[in-house]
Amino acid sequence: IYNPRRTRLLMDAEELGLRTVSGLRMLIAQAVAAHELFFDKKAPEGVTEEIYRRLKNRLMNICLIGMPGCGKTTVARELSRLCKKEFFDSDACIEKEADMSIPDIFATYGETYFRELETEACNKLGVHTGTVIATGGGVVLKEENMRSLRQNGLIVFLERDLAELSMEGRPLSKSMDDLKRIYEDRIELYRGYADMSFLNEEPPARVAERIREMAYEAADY
Repeated sequence: IYNPRRTRLLMDAEELGLRTVSGLRMLIAQAVAAHELFFDKKAPEGVTEEIYRRLKNRLMNICLIGMPGCGKTTVARELSRLCKKEFFDSDACIEKEADMSIPDIFATYGETYFRELETEACNKLGVHTGTVIATGGGVVLKEENMRSLRQNGLIVFLERDLAELSMEGRPLSKSMDDLKRIYEDRIELYRGYADMSFLNEEPPARVAERIREMAYEAADY
């Protein structure tokens, strides 16, 4: 299977530490072989890997995870521009679906209801290809969310010093004590789900450029 790139079977195997290969390389390899037969001409050396690299870079989603207020949306917008990929913000998708702001959702219906909406948003966003996705800080709390995002996505953990995190409009992080508690609860999840991590301590455009360079150089994801 080549879409999604990561099936549930592959994700289960990865969690067991097994080496996995998606069907995309096989799809390309059989096309190259067919081309050689049809035209009676040998394909250039390494063409299968070159086509794979180009397709992977074009089709992969880049999904940013991290603490609330760490700058995921700002960096993701820059990344979207650099990579010429469509931009999505999972919180914005939730607000549009619910027709109310995140703080109002928390105040009116509570966190449990918000998490249900978040899972629905991740399920919808995860099937896309060729996008940049900024997620909410708590997206890592449910494995189902991350499995949806990992289907076609490279997961990037955006780190930032706690003292630099914005707390404006954050229902669960209204004080430094709240931030410290949330960080301690989630840090291992962020690190565990991430394919790569970056410190957000430079201008957003520069951070986005560094992510783009590393994401496109990755042999696989």
